[in-house]
Amino acid sequence: MALVAAGLLLALTASPASAADERGPSRQRDGGFSIRVQQTPEMVPIDIGYLREEVRGPQPASRLDIEPENAGIAGAEMGIKENNAGGRFVGHLYALDVETASSPEDAVAALEKLYESGHNYIVVDASATTLLKLSDWAKDKDVLLFNIRAEDVSLRQQDCRANIMHVVPDRYMLADALAQYLVKMDWTDWLVVHGSTDADIAYRDAVERAAERFGGNIVASANMSTCRAGAGMGSAPSRPRSRTRKRTSAAASSRARITM
Repeated sequence: MALVAAGLLLALTASPASAADERGPSRQRDGGFSIRVQQTPEMVPIDIGYLREEVRGPQPASRLDIEPENAGIAGAEMGIKENNAGGRFVGHLYALDVETASSPEDAVAALEKLYESGHNYIVVDASATTLLKLSDWAKDKDVLLFNIRAEDVSLRQQDCRANIMHVVPDRYMLADALAQYLVKMDWTDWLVVHGSTDADIAYRDAVERAAERFGGNIVASANMSTCRAGAGMGSAPSRPRSRTRKRTSAAASSRARITM
């Protein structure tokens, strides 16, 4: 019994010291409090490609419509800077790499170059024809395209693709928004002056569609090139779309000119 008691006493006196030696110095302090600060996550690079098709288009109707040389690219660069301001909190580091092309074939080669260098997100500033060729090339690859240029309605209908995200509105959306604003302002009689390119004709058709949907009245439609030649607005008008509307006075007839 004496030996057992001596052993227990030895264990009680030795255990605190040995435990202290194993734990090291105690971190407990009298008073105060402790805060656990989360470490900054490891930065993961996210490379974004910007593919721009440089083609010569028709001269704009106004000097106010002339795009700067870095149109689109400047906005993407600003977006990258803003995303990096907050991206470091979630561990994302964004970068932008720009490629230019002068034809659909050059655009496909530029997309292949971006993909091989690790770019999976591509901002496409190109026509609908080029966009569809890029989509066909990337259909079996881990690539997502962002359309910021092509306004063709077919891209959201018969030519809809799973690997394309549309940022820019199509012509139906643009015409519907304009028509709703004009009708809201009671500007319901419209004179439509349009260009002669395929895009101009497509937008004219979209405006005519919007007029039927929202109550606009196209009193005349003329080609801009005909007007410039001095033939006058009424030289080659399309069929005016007239409707009978109840008006309280002649002043209730408001007019709007739509130029495209």
